[in-house]
Amino acid sequence: MEHSAVSNNIDISKKLIITEFIGLLLCLILSFVFHFAYEWLNKSPIIAWLFATNESVWEHGKIIFYPFLIFSIIEYVIIKPDNKVFITAKAIPLVFCIPIMVAFFYTYSGIIGKNFTAVDISLAIFLVIAMFAVSYKIISNGYVAKYWYIYLAVAILFVVLLITFTYYPPHINLFYDQLQNKYGIK
Repeated sequence: MEHSAVSNNIDISKKLIITEFIGLLLCLILSFVFHFAYEWLNKSPIIAWLFATNESVWEHGKIIFYPFLIFSIIEYVIIKPDNKVFITAKAIPLVFCIPIMVAFFYTYSGIIGKNFTAVDISLAIFLVIAMFAVSYKIISNGYVAKYWYIYLAVAILFVVLLITFTYYPPHINLFYDQLQNKYGIK
């Protein structure tokens, strides 16, 4: 009986490695797609909530947040994990990806005095890799955050904020597209 439990854990571990690796590659590709999809789809306001609508720092959060969220839902169906462990593993990266992106962007561009596209792309790639590394580590260790439901609530709050600020962005630098001299989709 013990052998089958070990074998089952190995099967789950292999499935997890495979799904996380596929998810990483898919999210890297989708980040590119999510950057340009709004434009490719004729700037429809109906889909604006999902894709980056301009070159503001805030809108670029969508290109790492939503692909990870969407794949996490798909992965849940594939690996059928423990709910609290999985929510912990997926919500923590979702909660921290946008604040880390914003903090790093404004820190480096503030120190240097401007931003560089190559650094911005590298940051997005690094964040996606880090999100999957954290997720894998949490799931493989079976870690459940004591307040996992707070991480879930904050991740849901980010979805609400991403949607709301797409259509009604505050007029502060975080939401300002310098290239098009605008906020949001207007």
